[in-house]
Amino acid sequence: MNILVRVRSVHGSLRRRRVALLALACTGLSSIALWELQSSHLQATLLAAFGDRLTFHVQPGPNGAIRYPAAGPQDTRLGYSRLPLFLERLQAAAFDVERQAQWEPALTAIADRGLYVPFKEKTQAGLRILDRAHRVLFQAHFPDRVYADFGSIPSLIVATLLYIENRELLDPRYPKRNPAVEWARLSKAALTYPRRLFGSDERSPGASTLATQLEKLRHSPQGVTRSVEDKLRQMASASLRAYLDGEKTLTTRQQLVVDYLNAFPLGAVSGQGEVIGLAAGLKAWFGADFDEINRLLASPEPDELSAEMRTARALAYKQTLSLLLALRRPVDLLGKKRPELVAQTEAYLRLLARDGVISDALRDEAARLRLEFRQPLSEPRRITVAPRKAANVVRSRLVPLLGVADLYTLDRLDLTAESSIDKGAQEAASAQLQVLADPTVVDRLGLKAFRLLDRGDPRQVIYSFSLYERGEGVNWLRVQTNNLDQPFDINDGVKLDLGSTAKLRTLVTYLEVIAEIYPRFAGQPDPVLQQAKAQPADRLTRWVLEQLLSEPTLSLQALLDKAMQQRYSASPGQAFYTGGGRHWFHNFNREDDHRVLSVAEAF
Repeated sequence: MNILVRVRSVHGSLRRRRVALLALACTGLSSIALWELQSSHLQATLLAAFGDRLTFHVQPGPNGAIRYPAAGPQDTRLGYSRLPLFLERLQAAAFDVERQAQWEPALTAIADRGLYVPFKEKTQAGLRILDRAHRVLFQAHFPDRVYADFGSIPSLIVATLLYIENRELLDPRYPKRNPAVEWARLSKAALTYPRRLFGSDERSPGASTLATQLEKLRHSPQGVTRSVEDKLRQMASASLRAYLDGEKTLTTRQQLVVDYLNAFPLGAVSGQGEVIGLAAGLKAWFGADFDEINRLLASPEPDELSAEMRTARALAYKQTLSLLLALRRPVDLLGKKRPELVAQTEAYLRLLARDGVISDALRDEAARLRLEFRQPLSEPRRITVAPRKAANVVRSRLVPLLGVADLYTLDRLDLTAESSIDKGAQEAASAQLQVLADPTVVDRLGLKAFRLLDRGDPRQVIYSFSLYERGEGVNWLRVQTNNLDQPFDINDGVKLDLGSTAKLRTLVTYLEVIAEIYPRFAGQPDPVLQQAKAQPADRLTRWVLEQLLSEPTLSLQALLDKAMQQRYSASPGQAFYTGGGRHWFHNFNREDDHRVLSVAEAF
């Protein structure tokens, strides 16, 4: 019995030690896991090291192995997802790919696994057109107004945004924290999600952080999360992007706030189109000035603030708060369900004051104010077109070249186009055409004369001017302008039926005929030329043969110069035929009817 008791006692002691060690190990592992969840120290080390390999270099020539983004909203708007189509069309139009990004293998592997490629995103972009000296002819910015950096955002807006969307984002205690995951919200969402699958009406709290929302709004198809797989892709991609600049992420997290406020979509409004970012939203739905809103919300709340200023500040805050809440369902909440948005705004005013984000005074002042939404524009805004003439020439040619639908789509591409236009000459010519509407200028220039501008209103005269510079094998367009302040471009889009152009076409045809005959006989020996001349031929062919017989080394340019000096009768007595029947021409001055003129003199 004594031996048996001792054995049992020893075995019980061993079990207690094992349980204690296991409990101690679990406690240690839990502590490490909790520390890691809060600090992200281990993942920061691993992801920052991996991020150093996610690089690319721009190299000469095309890259046939490059991966292009799918149809995410920002990828589509900026043109990234349509790059294969653009390149195909440009190469078919005789353009070449001079340089393109060459990816490191790790970056290619990320794309092949379905993640969104991490790179420095643009929140503001648009078409830029340069002249021959790389001076800006045209620049579109979408969104039009943005926050330049974190310091330019009023702290009240930052605090409100984080309270609504991502409260732990800027916690300074953890400099290496991964901004892609907020574990408390993720856990709560995970617990309630299964109940929703089985028909529960309980609303699942969102688990998205600003980082994952940006991934969704930029790169997920149609800007939505359709499955758990989509959510995991967003979280993984956001985590990789967070550590591109190293292990410490506070600066990256601050930039997330900047990007979010600049880039969140708010639907569209008539007469303006797509609305992106806080600045555009304030203007579209409240007619509010972005600078004034920021000035009001950046100011403190001293007791001596005037009643008018307190009201203006409270209204600015309420408008801003409503747009931050509307992002969840912008089409509904800013459309037919505005009363629901107003109710949410009122509820959040109470919550924000309760938790100390805003003062009770601001809550009370904002609560008594009514949100007045701006009515959509009935007509598009009137834009002065005249200064954009040269840029519009380039834009109108880029639309069919790239195969985009319209100028609206073109202007929102992240695209720079170099043109042959000379900005200085373009502006000078445009200015000169504009002043011709002034009767005093017309008189001073001697244009107020018979058969010129001796009568009528000079403002009704439309002038068009194009200037080309001859280059080696090409004519460079340097100026193309007119004084018509309408979108219609009379330089490129109009066809005029004028008698003078018929004369010019006749002259060009005459010279083209001479140029076509010349290569048939140039360099041929005299017997061949004599034989050709002896055969029945038209008068122009016989004349060319005579010139080559008298001067065998005659060049084409010299022959054309001689053709311009050929003399012909100006008599209108000879009839000619066109598709419209039999015709006669008449000279402007009857004195010319009996003259024999050279082509150059007559022209």
